[in-house]
Amino acid sequence: MAKFCPNCGQPVTENEKFCHQCGSPLQTSVDSQPADRLGANTPVPNADNISIVDICKNPKAILLKSASPLPRKAAWIKWGYIISLIAAVVNLGVGFFIFAPLFIMDNLIISYQKGKIRRLKFKFRGSITPDDIFARLQPSLMSKYGNAISFDRDGNSLSVEYNSIIYDINLNDDNTFSIWWRKSIAGAIFSFNEFKLYKKIRTGTPMIAYELQRQFNIQ
Repeated sequence: MAKFCPNCGQPVTENEKFCHQCGSPLQTSVDSQPADRLGANTPVPNADNISIVDICKNPKAILLKSASPLPRKAAWIKWGYIISLIAAVVNLGVGFFIFAPLFIMDNLIISYQKGKIRRLKFKFRGSITPDDIFARLQPSLMSKYGNAISFDRDGNSLSVEYNSIIYDINLNDDNTFSIWWRKSIAGAIFSFNEFKLYKKIRTGTPMIAYELQRQFNIQ
């Protein structure tokens, strides 16, 4: 008869002392019926039940407290634009002289920050499979955002499309995950506004990352 961990429902053998999925001790016996591991009411193992190898060891990993957009870097540049506009009213040449370097600087900063967002690492834990992520995250996102969002799976690859941007969820070896954004086909054809793209990325990335951490009770 198959045996299962009483905490998470992972199949285990009778000789195992600890569950290889959640780290819970398997004392004298294990359940003969699997728990509903991915059900809405199934609790995620807390920190006391997580094996030491599953705990995130990256001190720089990000733990989000909300799905708020990431802050815009160099937000002070907008005041430079306002000054250049005022200067242009007085003297068009002076206004352009102020505006041009600000515009170039702003684009360089945005280009750098878009790449940096791809390299962010968010706190997670090991022993979580793409099956687990898809089963928990997909219904949660669909219930909140409906047809505005879609979740796709191809083998072990997971991607979320939102607002013409595709976000690939990548699990890292240090028990973190990263989100690699890319334009969808429609986004690549019709979107030429890098400022608008930057805003979309700052909104979509933390939205998905926060929901993923929340679904697995990452603390």
